[in-house]
Amino acid sequence: MLTNISTEDCELYHGKSGPMQVNSLDPLLFHNVSQAFREICYDTNQPWNGYSPDYNGDLINRPHSCSMFEQFKYRPSDASPWFRGSSKTGYLTTEVLKRPNLSIVVDSTVTRIIFDDTARAIGVEYYDASSHTVKRITALYEVILAAGAFATPHLLQVSGIGDPDHLQTINVSLVVNNTHVGKYLADHISLPYIVQLHDCDETFNDMNGPFSWLVQFNSGVRTNQSKNIRDIQIYVLDASDGRFTHASRFCSEIKADRCDVSKSGTIATLRITLQNTDFSSGTVKALTNSIFDKPEIDLNWTKLSDNDRNTFSMAVHLLRSYTLNKSSEFGQLIAGEILPGPLTFDEYLKFMESALHPTCSCRMGFCTDKQLLVRGTTSLRVCDASSFGSQIDANPSATIYAMAEMLSDKLKRQYTSQHRVGTWQTRHSMLVFESDGITSCSKIAAFDLEGTLIHTNPNNGSNWYWFNSFVISRLRHLHSDGYKIVIFTDQANATSKLEFQLQWQSKIEMIATALKIPIQLFSSTTNDDYRKPRIAMWRDFTWLFNDGINIDYKASFYVSKYRRENFSNVHIQFAANIPLTYYSLDQQFINASSHPTIRHFNVIQTVRISNTAEAVWKLIGGFFSIHKWHPQISACEKVDDPQQLFVKRRLVFFEQIIETIEQLQVLDNYKREYQYKNIDGGWGKVVQNYASKLSVMEDDNGRSAIVSWSASFDSETDIVTTFYRSGLDSLVELLSSTLMCSSYTSNNFKEKLFSRKDQANPLIYWRQEYNINASELWKHIDIQNRVLNDQLPKSHGSLLSYDRENYELTYCTSTSASQSSFVTNYISMEKVISTDSTSSAWIRTGYISMTNDKSVDDVANHILENIFVAEGDKLRQQLSKLNT
Repeated sequence: MLTNISTEDCELYHGKSGPMQVNSLDPLLFHNVSQAFREICYDTNQPWNGYSPDYNGDLINRPHSCSMFEQFKYRPSDASPWFRGSSKTGYLTTEVLKRPNLSIVVDSTVTRIIFDDTARAIGVEYYDASSHTVKRITALYEVILAAGAFATPHLLQVSGIGDPDHLQTINVSLVVNNTHVGKYLADHISLPYIVQLHDCDETFNDMNGPFSWLVQFNSGVRTNQSKNIRDIQIYVLDASDGRFTHASRFCSEIKADRCDVSKSGTIATLRITLQNTDFSSGTVKALTNSIFDKPEIDLNWTKLSDNDRNTFSMAVHLLRSYTLNKSSEFGQLIAGEILPGPLTFDEYLKFMESALHPTCSCRMGFCTDKQLLVRGTTSLRVCDASSFGSQIDANPSATIYAMAEMLSDKLKRQYTSQHRVGTWQTRHSMLVFESDGITSCSKIAAFDLEGTLIHTNPNNGSNWYWFNSFVISRLRHLHSDGYKIVIFTDQANATSKLEFQLQWQSKIEMIATALKIPIQLFSSTTNDDYRKPRIAMWRDFTWLFNDGINIDYKASFYVSKYRRENFSNVHIQFAANIPLTYYSLDQQFINASSHPTIRHFNVIQTVRISNTAEAVWKLIGGFFSIHKWHPQISACEKVDDPQQLFVKRRLVFFEQIIETIEQLQVLDNYKREYQYKNIDGGWGKVVQNYASKLSVMEDDNGRSAIVSWSASFDSETDIVTTFYRSGLDSLVELLSSTLMCSSYTSNNFKEKLFSRKDQANPLIYWRQEYNINASELWKHIDIQNRVLNDQLPKSHGSLLSYDRENYELTYCTSTSASQSSFVTNYISMEKVISTDSTSSAWIRTGYISMTNDKSVDDVANHILENIFVAEGDKLRQQLSKLNT
């Protein structure tokens, strides 16, 4: 792939030594490209706000921009020094093929996966075409499927992994009940835009030469979509490659009088690809128990939503504004438009087809877990596009390669024996050390190294000493309390020379030996994504070096030597980014008995929320709205200032029945942050010199947000962290798609249900987005109509709470009212939340107490699929009919 990325940006946002190359080697090609795409991308009046050479680069200074690059064609053309990279050219190199532990079997088809009695994958059977026999290969450790979004779920189903009812119809014995196999299939859809060129136009012929131009941008049509999502891709194709062009079919079968087929070289196709659709997910279903009978693939493209239609329409009008405009350089190349031409928009949509980017049919979090293990099995993973958690706004190949690299690194670590002192590994530019006996843990005590745990003589790297006498005892105490000791350090010179690296590694091993407890150490060695405050070290630690265990963020923390109150230090920023509570040295390694009672604290608490930054700021951005989301604040009111110089608020706490007065220092809606300080009241008697900042930042390309709440104060103890954590946890419950919607409802659940010793009380969560505002969605759900005199229909049981103003309803169902005999008690909450001015979400949770007649998974799947999902799809269909 060729790009126009600068060397500086390439070094900052991209690696250099990977097997798949992203090049900026031929700037002349970008200089000579037809001005059409340059004009489109550079137009700052469009929703994408101008051009960026790097699709994956700086999203802060150059957000939601239009990017353009060249991609090599599928087929070989004339002799060229360039070729399109693939997994074969990038990974199966000559050196790799020589490895004694690698065997490649070709012209063969895996027919089924072999399991033992415990659903552990122990091998596969495959058909050898050369000998016309079925052979078997056993696995020493694991079986990994990488057959793609169609073949992987098909193989799982014929092997006995899937929906029991479906497997019964194709006469396959059930191995594991996993109803998510083959569901949630997603794809990109595309339309061809075909034009007739003037004869012998070298400019466009260059574009149809060894390269194919590809442009991606945000259409600005979807109201509930992050601006950093590129939902439109336009791809210039060679007319002689008929896979996507439609030129020959359109010209010969439909409107032959409108194009000169004899001059096929003058026909050009631009493929418009929709990368973010409102389509319901499709399915892959085996039709027989034989792998050789192709499965039924249903993409469920029943009807385009208004958003999808408008997005396609916007792209067509955009292209027409250039191709039919003879004053533009692109328009001067075009003799006429072939498709869509005079067709109506509905007629044109008949040419819609797959962009061949299928994903999600073994969806992560449903069919597989976050370690890619197939749920219900052991030693069986899926590592291909089928295990994506959601469709992405790009071609999937690079993401597949990244997924495979991370899994391979994890497996190499998992199945590599450790040495006596510890094991050293290299991951890209990062060095990793693990002591003998290290285990994974949810509670993390993380530390910087130099100036925090040790001091090193700058003239002699071997001469080091502990920060003070409390370090060893403190780390051992944390280890005995169940913490994993992890060190994150930046060592720019660690690998500059071999002798320096060996000396530094020897020092780390001496530290581990002296501590006599297991530790892990992660060290960046250059200025890239692994360097603090960037989070690549933490990301790889959690996924590859801690077995993906959920981190206990309430208990975990990060420590360094800095105590800056402006929170600008990279270590404090690193703690906020990952995010962990930040402590300075005196909070961990200073003997409290030798210091005054009053101590200084710097506290940062952060949380990631599965909602947009705009939606989060809308709730918490008002200085006088904290009581709406913090469970410990009963009231917040404005305090009059006689001189009208300051904005002040009075907070009243629930539990302590105290109040405090705080003064606003800065409120910046653009940055989504405000700063304030305490000036009077009961809070000021507990903490002194209290100054705080609350901010919201975009994360995950705008699909989620990070809330940061920091403070600097003097006090006997840190009472702020618990207060902040309580507020942030409440925000998660109110806004995130991973937890229930309100602490009030959560308490109701705990009070009304009784746990059995032999059965868990599973919590089911479901959320569906709709393109109407919250008040209208509430009406369509008919929650109000179900409530009459505080009573519910018999199928709902007893009403626990009903809040019309906040669109929330909670009810309890007894055994007699329950539709499922295996459920003894069932409490459900339904809530509508606003995600934007024109969009909202319907959220439903279910909490159940049950008998032993069914497994927990069976019950959860029954309620999720047959009640929540079914009723959500029914509502979506009703809304679609109303829109038409």
